[in-house]
Amino acid sequence: MKDPSLKYFDLLNKAYDYDSFRKAFKRFLLENERGAIYYLNDKRLYFPTLYFVKKEVESLNTLGNLNLRNRIALNLCSVIKGDMKFKEISDKYNSKRIHDTLIWMFDSGVYADGLNDEFDEILDGTVGMLICFMKDHSILPSVIDLMFNRYEKGCFIHDLSWYLLQSKDPSLLGLITNRLKLSNEKSIQLACKLLHIDGDINSFQDNKEVNIQQTYSWVNENMPYIYFSGESFQLSSEPNIFKVHLEGKYLNKKVSPDTGEFLKPLKFFEKDALKYFRQSSLEKKEQLSEYSYKLKKQNHKLWRQWIKNDLSSQIALMNKDWEG
Repeated sequence: MKDPSLKYFDLLNKAYDYDSFRKAFKRFLLENERGAIYYLNDKRLYFPTLYFVKKEVESLNTLGNLNLRNRIALNLCSVIKGDMKFKEISDKYNSKRIHDTLIWMFDSGVYADGLNDEFDEILDGTVGMLICFMKDHSILPSVIDLMFNRYEKGCFIHDLSWYLLQSKDPSLLGLITNRLKLSNEKSIQLACKLLHIDGDINSFQDNKEVNIQQTYSWVNENMPYIYFSGESFQLSSEPNIFKVHLEGKYLNKKVSPDTGEFLKPLKFFEKDALKYFRQSSLEKKEQLSEYSYKLKKQNHKLWRQWIKNDLSSQIALMNKDWEG
């Protein structure tokens, strides 16, 4: 990510190691408190600078002189560290102020990712609050960038990936699939893991273009029937995150990506069809749902006739069609 042009303290931050930077800031704060606070309150300040002088600001009881953005940001850091509850912040400040501050923390903090484990924890927590509390999905592309950049460097991504999946946003499928196009082997490896693509990375690379096209086709076909399983890297090394709701695909009815429940009430003939469908084996369910999806796409009238048949008739017609 492009390194932004920083204000005074940000330049100081870049010039020193963090212990030296904190000491330099503390001297400046003691010599010229008003000037130090003025720079911290500048609207162009970047969040990492504020965070790394947090203890110095708190120790000299200057919190009251910080602007609202900075006070909220430091409170949010306390929430992430477990020293405060988010409700304490949400009861005190309006939602827009909190959201704007979180966006500032993330947008201006991303460039400093990897500085140390402590800051990465704060950055991950910021992502978590934006997604889980603020329900802001606009950051998902940037969080995907952050996660893949970390993985390429061999850094920890489990918390970040968990927060991403809490969005339960189907657009993640497309964002992750796009990563298959990259040349970086580790990025392709992570994308394959997230999409639960079988086989090793070498077999995928051997026929890369075809495999990518097949993955896009799978995503486009199954998007209305995808739901989030609840699996993650925190629970498994090979989680199956995005699952196809076979009943939804069989009936050609959309499901909630969050709960996996049908978005619209079922009609009587659909309920009847499901009674028998549920008695089938997993293999047969997969076959029937795939056939039903394609038949409706080709001929809606014929599909209506087919879906109202008993299950044995559906299977016989499906087999006859495939054999022909």
